[in-house]
Amino acid sequence: MEYPIYKVVIDMEDEVTGLSAVSLVEHPAVERNFLLFKEDRMLFVADDEKQIISGVALLADTPIYRRNERGEYYVVFEKDIIRQLVEKYSKNGLLNSVNLQHNEHTFVNSVIMVESIIIDKERGVCPIEFNDCPDGSWIVSYHVQDKELWNEIKKGDWFRGFSVEITAGLELLETKEVEPKENENKPKKNKMNKLFKLAKTILKLADVVTDKATLIIEGEIEVGKPVFVEVEGEPIEAEDGEYTLEDGRVIVIEGGVIAEIRPVEEEKPVEAEETLEEEVTPEETPENEEIEGYKKRIEELEAEVADKDAKIAELEGKIAELEGTVAEQEEKLKMSVETPLTKKNKVENRENKALKYFG
Repeated sequence: MEYPIYKVVIDMEDEVTGLSAVSLVEHPAVERNFLLFKEDRMLFVADDEKQIISGVALLADTPIYRRNERGEYYVVFEKDIIRQLVEKYSKNGLLNSVNLQHNEHTFVNSVIMVESIIIDKERGVCPIEFNDCPDGSWIVSYHVQDKELWNEIKKGDWFRGFSVEITAGLELLETKEVEPKENENKPKKNKMNKLFKLAKTILKLADVVTDKATLIIEGEIEVGKPVFVEVEGEPIEAEDGEYTLEDGRVIVIEGGVIAEIRPVEEEKPVEAEETLEEEVTPEETPENEEIEGYKKRIEELEAEVADKDAKIAELEGKIAELEGTVAEQEEKLKMSVETPLTKKNKVENRENKALKYFG
């Protein structure tokens, strides 16, 4: 059967084409613009002590089988294109962009790149394990920090090699007679269910109960976090809408991410004031403490005034007593001065004056 063979082309200047991630896969396979590496060319090394995996990420100048909506065909990565892809991948800071089985919800941050090698045998750059790979091939090594994921890798049931996620253009090279391939790109349904359970443990995904559905979120509930739900063992993007959490908060999902988090609705102002009056005692209110201080000071001043009033009354009594004594002494003095002889002289004087006037 004849299949078209294309070469991969990219634009170093645009932001669309290039590598976006490396995936750990059971069969080195991709969908759409992802790549499928032939199993007999996928080399894989596991170091049990250091928890490092190494393998071929891109194989140079070798037809690689693909099957997707375009149909069945082959693609070739020329060594110059591989160098450009790796350079752009590094420049964009994506060296640690790793997911599981090309699932967009299973990116792991515990798989760290420790080696990135482009084979150049003329310069002596070629790990001995990959001596049969053509010049220009891209070899990568990662440190798997998560122990549970490392154990799954060692089993060899789930993850057997690397596959890359890439957006690129294709240019037809030729059409060639090639034997048809079996499509093993996509894991079986029961394995996808197990993969999702494994990913939830590794990624520490949390089930968040709402009034509409149980959402799955990584880490804390924050704006910008991706949100999805589990349907038949697979994660799918959560539908847009408002979801009420058990604590009363409302999260708004738009485009599969949290766009807004609304706090719990506050009570009406009147009810809040009534509650405040019931719960807060006078002793706990700063204004009441100040009032109590004023009252205490007033009581002290009133006591001082009452004491002074008593002293004034006492003084007034003594003054009245002295005034009575003085009046009594004046009366006695008056009586002692006006004797009968004095009266007689007064009369005689009046008579003498009268005689003198009419005489």
